[in-house]
Amino acid sequence: MRYTPEIEQAIHAQIAATPDAEVILPDWAYWKGIDQPWIYYESMPIPLVKVLYADLIGPIPKGSGLQPRPGTSRRSVNPHLWQLVPTPKSRAECPNHHPYTEDDYIPGVGHRCLTCRAAKLLGTESPIDKNREKTTCPKGHKLVRRKNGRRRCLECPREQTARWRAKQKGTA
Repeated sequence: MRYTPEIEQAIHAQIAATPDAEVILPDWAYWKGIDQPWIYYESMPIPLVKVLYADLIGPIPKGSGLQPRPGTSRRSVNPHLWQLVPTPKSRAECPNHHPYTEDDYIPGVGHRCLTCRAAKLLGTESPIDKNREKTTCPKGHKLVRRKNGRRRCLECPREQTARWRAKQKGTA
């Protein structure tokens, strides 16, 4: 909804005239499927009732949210008919009580505790360690160290070249 100073004045006047009555805006002010009108306030989308609450009653305390009083429509933007409720705490630690860090968050998945993961993998051999111990290729040939430090089998490429040449002689 485009929140203009004229709309703001009209809403303030209606609330001042009857502070205990519901103020429900026209249908065009509500987003499709949402019972509260949202506006862009300082370039962020926010429910209109939060802005009106801060303007008319005062700032919303940290750790609190707004909920309509019983018997009040969620479509009402009159902040006098809304009550403060505590918001549920977000998980700041894993089930094993390790605090989450920025590195623990995976977008689309959520938090994965790296401390628990490291403890779980402690004592298990990494793939790097397993490969470092290998001295033969999968076919059993000896691996030779190259100048760049990598290991290479000399027999497998020779066998592959021999097969290719035999195939070429047979078809040519």
